[in-house]
Amino acid sequence: MSRSSTSLLRSIAASLKTIFVYSVLIAPYPAYAAVPDNTFCNSGAPEVTVLPIECEALVAFYNATGGRTAWDNSAGANQWDTTNSISNWNGLTVTGSNVTDISLGSEGLQGAIPAEIDDLASLERLVLSSNLLSGPLPSELGNLSSLVTLNLTNNQFSGAIPSELGNLAQLERLYLGGNDLNSSIPPELGDLNNLEFLGLSNNELSGSIPIEMGNLTNLQRLFLGDNQLDGNIPSQLSNLANLTTLQLDNNNLSGAVPGALGGLTLLEEVLLNNNRLAGDIFAVFEGLIPPAQGGTNAMGVLTTFDFSNQANTASVPTAPFYSLMILALGLFFSARRRLKGRAI
Repeated sequence: MSRSSTSLLRSIAASLKTIFVYSVLIAPYPAYAAVPDNTFCNSGAPEVTVLPIECEALVAFYNATGGRTAWDNSAGANQWDTTNSISNWNGLTVTGSNVTDISLGSEGLQGAIPAEIDDLASLERLVLSSNLLSGPLPSELGNLSSLVTLNLTNNQFSGAIPSELGNLAQLERLYLGGNDLNSSIPPELGDLNNLEFLGLSNNELSGSIPIEMGNLTNLQRLFLGDNQLDGNIPSQLSNLANLTTLQLDNNNLSGAVPGALGGLTLLEEVLLNNNRLAGDIFAVFEGLIPPAQGGTNAMGVLTTFDFSNQANTASVPTAPFYSLMILALGLFFSARRRLKGRAI
């Protein structure tokens, strides 16, 4: 065989080897060929449209929550990689050079929220609901001073609710339901003067309801059901003049229901069933309930209520119609929780 023929064969063999290496070892992983890292964040590349420290926080978040292996993060212009502008990354809103919104609900995230999250100083909205995130809630969440909405429902977070969340002066909506949180409710949450929605249902929270909850005068909806809370319902809740929904069901609450709660004229829903409450509960709220449902207020808007199944045999309406109505409501809400779970 001539020297030229040998050279040609070697050239063909080298080409075939290159094709094999690319097709077998590289081509199967195109989605992760440009994973962001801190070098990218400090490169000055035009794709880095946020401050380098915020880019590094996003990289830490991506790595800590299974970005490379777990996320529903298919290839394309919205993928978190170095070939796309950070402003276009899935779930992000960038204003100026700051990340102001992370909305990654139901995206397959797993792992923990990293401490670096507090480097996103302008973040106003963090929505990570319905994922597989676990571990403790980092206290650094309390440093996000611009946060208005924090939604971590339907995950696997455990441990304590950080008292540092009470530092979030701008917070209006706090959703932590449907996790495995097993602490008491920190009284510092009573410092959230702008809070309108507080959802802690379906955890393993214990201890009493802090009297500081009565400081949340802008609160409209309070969900504490399906926990292990005990003690009395604090009379300070009667300060919540804007409250429309009060769910304290399926706990171990005891004692009499404070009569002052009957002065909350905007209440539309009250669930106190499956506790250990005493006394005539219906009488407390009778003045808020329309006559068609057994109450005395023709203008009343409290039309959804359940006071049944008290271990201490608290009083409920005895007329057959109202007894059946309360029984039906109890069955309805129990079935709803079994079928859907409650993660508010």
